[in-house]
Amino acid sequence: MILNCTHNQVPTIKYGRKNDVVQLYDYAASCRPRLRFSMYSQYCSNTIRGTEKKKKTISIKRNKMRKELVNELVVAAPADDVWAVYNSPTFPELIDKLLPDDFESIVKDGDGAVGTVLHLTFPEGSVPLSYKKKVVTIDHHKRLKEVRLIEGGYLELGCSFYMDSFHIIEKDCDSCIKSTTTYEIEDETANQVESLISIDPLARMAKVLSKYVLENKESNAGHHH
Repeated sequence: MILNCTHNQVPTIKYGRKNDVVQLYDYAASCRPRLRFSMYSQYCSNTIRGTEKKKKTISIKRNKMRKELVNELVVAAPADDVWAVYNSPTFPELIDKLLPDDFESIVKDGDGAVGTVLHLTFPEGSVPLSYKKKVVTIDHHKRLKEVRLIEGGYLELGCSFYMDSFHIIEKDCDSCIKSTTTYEIEDETANQVESLISIDPLARMAKVLSKYVLENKESNAGHHH
């Protein structure tokens, strides 16, 4: 190690080895505190110069599962008639009326179109007790409606994504209500949460709505006679 300096200057270190730091400490002992610090800082900088610094980022990728629960119900009514009910602006109010035991309340913020938020509260003791959903898709051509969970409920229990979809499929003169619940959950929390997730609520909804459509169909037919 070669030190070029006066008593009041920071030395210029030409090259260095590990043992040089001992010599540097010995030399710096007689210098002022600030000068001693500057000398050691320069030594450390010079001795690692030319060495590539690598910042290693350890990313832990958690395994997520994406699952779908599906229920299909054939209805002896045209697809357009069934879609008209699912797409109705008063759909939440109708569900609350047809399934009074399933909900404590349904509060609608919007006109039923895309962007409408539904705040659903369930009877005491239910898990989850409440959550908010948002209408994210209404496709008249496909007869598809998608409602995504945006706050509370299964999101608080471990799901990173949760959405219900309703697809009304034409089958000759009849139709099929395809109800789907899609959710994403991490492997480590799946066992505790999956037992709470079921397609049954959407299946009950399809059943009462199909009955409602058929009753209206018969009622309208009776009026024509």
